[in-house]
Amino acid sequence: MKYIRKILVLIIVAVMLASVAIGAGVIFAVKNVNVDLISYTCEGGSEEALDMLSDIKKAVLKEVKGTLISFTDENKAAASLDGEKFYITEFEKVYPCTLNITVKERREMFAVAESDGTYTVYDDNGLVLRKAQTAEEACNKADGLPNLEVKGALDNDFKNIANICKIFADKFKSVRSLVACATLSNGLENSFTFDLRCGSKIVIYDYTVLTTEKISAVYDYFSELSGDKKIKGEIHCLVNADNEIFATYKG
Repeated sequence: MKYIRKILVLIIVAVMLASVAIGAGVIFAVKNVNVDLISYTCEGGSEEALDMLSDIKKAVLKEVKGTLISFTDENKAAASLDGEKFYITEFEKVYPCTLNITVKERREMFAVAESDGTYTVYDDNGLVLRKAQTAEEACNKADGLPNLEVKGALDNDFKNIANICKIFADKFKSVRSLVACATLSNGLENSFTFDLRCGSKIVIYDYTVLTTEKISAVYDYFSELSGDKKIKGEIHCLVNADNEIFATYKG
C-alpha cells in the first residue's frame, strides 16, 4: 500500500510538472510580431509600403510563431526574409510572447567591375548585395538606372567606400544622378575621386578620416562655384598643417 501511494504521488507530481511545462510553453510561445520598416524604394504610409510591411510581418510570424520566445533569436527571424532585399537592424523580445523588430531595405550603393567582366553590387554597408554578369544586370533594381561604378577598390575598402558614398548622397541629395564613376587611390594620398556628370571632379584626400566634415566642406565650396567652373576642373579637399579642412579649385 505504501508503494502504491508513492507511485500515485509521483504520477501526480509528474502530471503537475507536465501541466506547468505545457502551460509555460503556451504562455511563452511567440504569438505576435511588430515590425518597423525602413524602405528606400517606397514612401512610408504608401500602399506599396504597407503591403511590403504586411508581407514581411506574415513571413516572420510564419517562421517564429509557436516557438518558445527564449529560444527565438534574430537569425531565426532573419531566415524568413529575402536576404537580397532586407536585413534586421533591431531585435527585441517582449515577454511573454511578442517580438519587436526593425527591418531595413538594403540600398544598392555602388558596383565594382571584376577582372572576368562580371560585376559585384554592394549595399550602403559595404556588403555584397548580389552578383551581375553584365553592366545591364548591375543596374539599380529600384529604378533600372546604372549604379555608381567604383574603380581601384581593394577587398578591405568596401565599408569605407559605402560610408563616403552614403555621406555624399545625404549631403548632395543624390550620388548616382550626380556622379558618373568614382576612383579610389590607395597610395600615400589615399584619395577618393568623384567624377561628376557635369564635367568637374571632386577629390577627397585621406577619405576615411573626417569624412563627413570633408564632404560638407566640398558641398559648401561647390555650391559657391560659378556655372562655368562646375562643368570643368577639380575641387580638392584636404587638411592643412593646422588640422583645418579646406577645399581648393584647380582649373
